[in-house]
Amino acid sequence: MSELIWISDWQIQCCGSEFAVGDEVTWPVFAPNANHGDTGVPGVTGHYDSHEDPPLPMVTGVVRRIRALSRRGETGTPMLDEVTGIEKWHGIRDAEHTFRGWLVDLEVTP
Repeated sequence: MSELIWISDWQIQCCGSEFAVGDEVTWPVFAPNANHGDTGVPGVTGHYDSHEDPPLPMVTGVVRRIRALSRRGETGTPMLDEVTGIEKWHGIRDAEHTFRGWLVDLEVTP
């Protein structure tokens, strides 16, 4: 089974770990909802969040694809760049586009 997980930049910068395509990961994930923003990208099935209390259910899987998401301004059209791994301080795309986070295709393992 495959999941499309949204990871906000600040989640990794604060408490997350760097990862790459092919890595097995175990993450706290919740179903998308209106309280946690919209990526503007259809198909997101989960949001990574290491700050919920009580702790969220954990999802384990292999990272199959990573795309960095940037926006022009706060609400502009999302721009996706395929990357092979993530860095805690990914930064901005350019002067007009702000980096917001990552979309991760995760092949969930039982």
